[in-house]
Amino acid sequence: MNDQEGLEEIRQVFFQECEEHLSVLEDELGSIRTSPDKLSKINTIFRSVHSIKGGAAAFGMENLVRLAHLFEEVLEKFRSGLLDIDQSSVEIFLKATDFLSDIVSFYRFGTSLSDSNETYADLNHYLNDGIDPDQNLILNSMVPEEIDEFKFQPVKIDIVDQKENTFFFEINPKYSFYSNGDDVINFLVFLQKKGIIEVEGSKNRWLMRLARDFRLLAI
Repeated sequence: MNDQEGLEEIRQVFFQECEEHLSVLEDELGSIRTSPDKLSKINTIFRSVHSIKGGAAAFGMENLVRLAHLFEEVLEKFRSGLLDIDQSSVEIFLKATDFLSDIVSFYRFGTSLSDSNETYADLNHYLNDGIDPDQNLILNSMVPEEIDEFKFQPVKIDIVDQKENTFFFEINPKYSFYSNGDDVINFLVFLQKKGIIEVEGSKNRWLMRLARDFRLLAI
């Protein structure tokens, strides 16, 4: 297996996990109105959306990150008690879930996408915003995507007598990456599930602290 095949294998694992998270969204949304513990279900929904966003950011799937992030912002309104779940909100969340699924298929199989304006408008309604033109999807899959807060580029490391595929990830997040509710440690934990990883910091004290914290988490 070469390095490209190894990366594609990790992508496919991510897509499989997306299917699981999307299934969770449908199940929780299907029963939330009659549940005596709506907050617990909202938290479960939020975690699934956040997991999808985190993996999508790792692979540079900007369209998926944008919708998941907007979905998160709306869910936060409900988690904090500012808004209450009703039939209308459940229908909008189910529509957003369907569109998340469409975007996953877009990246996974190259399928086409429908107009996204209605979905964004429905979600933005809860944030008292209009449709942000920058939220609209870029449907041309041939155009490389770049997320300002998180740049992802795997590089093969040549090691003598190497038995497994080895990748080097250089992570240079901006502070705004964290303002969106993301955390580099989530990405590292995801990678750790796929094999043995080592984390090194730099002369930057913030990065050194990140490396230290992840080692403690790994223990």
